Parts: sequence; structure tokens; C-alpha cells
Amino acid sequence: MVAPRRAPGPKVPDFLPAGLLGAWLCGEFSSRFNMTLRGKHRYAYGASSGFGYYRNAGTFGASASVKREVTAESIHEMIGEIRRIHDEDIGT
Repeated sequence: MVAPRRAPGPKVPDFLPAGLLGAWLCGEFSSRFNMTLRGKHRYAYGASSGFGYYRNAGTFGASASVKREVTAESIHEMIGEIRRIHDEDIGT
């Protein structure tokens, strides 16, 4: 499954925090996506996410190889992690 979205480009003030956010979500083995999809639920072997930067805009994408029967649940979990960033202090 792949979930692309439009994101800010490299000239915005939030450029550095966005990169850190990408690493927190799925830049390391202990990232949120990996720990949720692989560690907690065993839906995927691994997950990835990141930002792509272009001159005037950017993209954000998240992906994971999951079994067909858990695709909906996997999407729900990934969206849940993204919502958590919005709703909670991610330092916890």
C-alpha cells in the first residue's frame, strides 16, 4: 500500500521540522510506523515514509508491504499515527 500526499516545499520555514517528522514516523527501525505495523500487529515486515522536495512544492508518502486481508487495518493504523502527531505531544 502507498499513501502519497502533497506537502510543503523546501523553501518553507518548517522544512527542517518536516524532515525530523519524517524520521520519527519511519526513518529508523524503531519508528512509529514500523513499531505499529511490524511490532504491535505483525501486519508488515517493514514500513517506510518520507518527504520528497521539489522547487515549489513537496510530497509526503508512506508505504508498507502488507497482506491483502490486513490492508484496511494497516491504513487505519498509519492514519492513526499521523493523527497522533496532530492531537498529541509526540515527545511522549
